Parts: sequence; C-alpha cells; structure tokens
Amino acid sequence: MRIAHRAGVAICAGTDFGGGSPRANQLAWEVQSLVEAGLEPWDALAAATWRGGELLGEPDAGVIREGGPADFFLVHGDPLSDPAALWRVWKVA
Repeated sequence: MRIAHRAGVAICAGTDFGGGSPRANQLAWEVQSLVEAGLEPWDALAAATWRGGELLGEPDAGVIREGGPADFFLVHGDPLSDPAALWRVWKVA
C-alpha cells in the first residue's frame, strides 16, 4: 500500500465485500488499516471521503458543504491523530 501510494496510485476506501464479515462496510476499520499500511491519517481519511468521488467523476462525493448531498458524523476524538476515533461516533447528521 505504501509503495503504491508513494508511486502516485490513488487509494480509495470502500468495499463491496459481502458475506458475514463483521468488518464489511466498516470505513473506520478501513481507515485504520490504511494507516497501519503506511498512509498518513489525512491520506486515509481522504481515501474514505472525497478521493473515491474524484476517481468516479463525482466531485460532490465526500465533500461536506451547506446544501450538499453528503451526510456527516461527529466523533469523540481527532481522527487525524487517532484514527480509532472514527469508531466513537457521537452524532450523525
């Protein structure tokens, strides 16, 4: 992952993983995994938010702005210093 990222490969989070895994559809787990694989926390968060939209030609995907289509959530903690904070959801709006 680290080598691909340094080579300029765009890294995106998200999954079509199915089947019964307790980790399926867990972006918090994916962000943590990307950090463990060598990405900086801000790059891992980008992979889980706007970068996928950018690759799909959807400029509003993952962008939070007034009147925009995205939902967002507030967490306890700072995911830039502690990616595990993404598991501690306080409010979804």
